[in-house]
Amino acid sequence: MSRAWRWEAAGAAALAAAALAPAADCDLWWHLSAGRLLLDEGAVPRADWLSWTRHGAPWVDFEWLAQAAFAATHLVGGVAGLWALKVLLLAAAGAGVLALARAAALAAPGRAAALALFGAGVLPRADVRAELFSLALFAWLAAALERRRAAGWRPERLGPALAGTAALFALWANLHAGFAMGLALAAAYALDAAVSGRRAWLWLPAVGAAAASLNPYGLGLWGALREHARDAGALSGLILEWGPAVLTRLSHAGAWSVTAAAAAVVFLCARRGRLPAAPELFALALAASTLRHIRLCGYAAALAPLAAAAAARAAHGLWERELPRRLAAALCGAAFALALVAARPWRSALSVYDPVLVPDAAAAWLARRPELAPLRMYNPWSWGGYLGWRLGRPVYQDGRYLFHALLAEQADAVRSPEAWGALLERRGVELALLEDEPLMRPSRWVGQDGRETPVQRPYYVSYMPRERWALVWADGKALVFVRRDRLPDGVAELRWLKPRDGAALALARAAGLVDEAALAAERERQARELAELPAEF
Repeated sequence: MSRAWRWEAAGAAALAAAALAPAADCDLWWHLSAGRLLLDEGAVPRADWLSWTRHGAPWVDFEWLAQAAFAATHLVGGVAGLWALKVLLLAAAGAGVLALARAAALAAPGRAAALALFGAGVLPRADVRAELFSLALFAWLAAALERRRAAGWRPERLGPALAGTAALFALWANLHAGFAMGLALAAAYALDAAVSGRRAWLWLPAVGAAAASLNPYGLGLWGALREHARDAGALSGLILEWGPAVLTRLSHAGAWSVTAAAAAVVFLCARRGRLPAAPELFALALAASTLRHIRLCGYAAALAPLAAAAAARAAHGLWERELPRRLAAALCGAAFALALVAARPWRSALSVYDPVLVPDAAAAWLARRPELAPLRMYNPWSWGGYLGWRLGRPVYQDGRYLFHALLAEQADAVRSPEAWGALLERRGVELALLEDEPLMRPSRWVGQDGRETPVQRPYYVSYMPRERWALVWADGKALVFVRRDRLPDGVAELRWLKPRDGAALALARAAGLVDEAALAAERERQARELAELPAEF
């Protein structure tokens, strides 16, 4: 192996660690539902069929082609096949980043540093997502545009470039909405060409935008993107991936590093009297935007070679010096260590899907209770895709943009038990899946003598009052409640064994108010039902 290849392999180590981690994305499941519908019916979905709250509502499925690929892969290779597809897509994106680094004429240590930044920066998005198609295409588009810039925007290359751009965006717009990031990148490079006197290249983003309209929904696609942009600010505090980069979250460290590197390059260029060109300024703006919306981190990290190349131009011979080379080596090691700790890729040897973000046990229990299937179910936003796929029944909401209004409504309702109860009543919810979160609220336990004792009790005690709701399942991750007037015969209530409510139980036992035999029977029944559940992953 040559010395240059050793540098590149060191830089790619972080990406390899991130790519090999188990899948965990909860949106994967509604993507599979949509892909399965497409394969079964041979037509793209145009209205919601997965929920009971938005059933029949128009839906622009701008990821239909990626979903079809997911469904076909799952049909052939199951979850393991999807994991392998994730690895391949991330490898393709990494190859595109390397191609960009080479097009920018980066020396081997610079290429390694750029690859390391990409591997660390993409950590929060390195899962089975339709976005991975966009990341790979974005990186390769950047490499192609950088090659055109390096060649001086030669006029004879414009025709083939426009044809290639049209084909690329006609495909990309059917895979994922990330094509909009590609159009912004093409516009930045076209502006650079115009500044160089090659104004004909300004047709590049225009042709791409026109080609993106070649999709089953036509101009409706742009309306869906406009809706996303409109909701982004309001929902940034409600949807994790729409929120900002968090300093205390280990997987976000790479995004902060990419932004810091971009800022350092701009500072270096300013000190040397060199104003960065439009593509480099776009890369900086994208990196800064990542700090506000972490979902942009993969795109910002893919442009890390532009920052490294700008630094090399500002400081001639940068990567031939001993100190920068050592810093590049240290960056590769740090990025690899970060990816190992954050992604823990060795877990894939046990299972290629980690169900930490889905209610797998509760779903398996509900699947064994057909008498509960007719009830209108409430579920958290992130659980809807899996529940719909696993149970084959309408859900309250899932990760699609169709439910943004419901998510905002829910955020208002959780402010008080009264507002929450009114929401469930207004929506006609009969069965509710809630997260078993360690949220405690001050309460008072009243003894038989009327004396009150302050006690901390779990949130659901006040939000799901026992006189109206029966707790029928708890597994440490999910709680299942059924409205009392809809509780079928044969579905037993957890009367005494309430998660995180041990303090109140101890007071009741001390007062002699607990049916100890019933409590023991509940423990035995819950342990037996947990043991009988099939292991899906």
